[in-house]
Amino acid sequence: MPNVEVYEKNEMKPLFEGDFTFLPRLGEYISKDVGGYFEHYHVVEVWHREEGKSGIFKACVRVIDDDNMTASKGRRLPS
Repeated sequence: MPNVEVYEKNEMKPLFEGDFTFLPRLGEYISKDVGGYFEHYHVVEVWHREEGKSGIFKACVRVIDDDNMTASKGRRLPS
């Protein structure tokens, strides 16, 4: 399960980090539970960052908050 750092505008600090069953691809959407509803993020960039000179690479994606363009903002999760 790849661990992925998710970035928005700030390239120095991830918005969040998560374990994904597969690497999110360009153009896909990530829905994150944020206390009873989902925030929707559109993946606009994918890259891999080397951790120091270890030869170990970390998966990273850049997203834009897509909630302003969808009707699902504020939709409650099923109980």
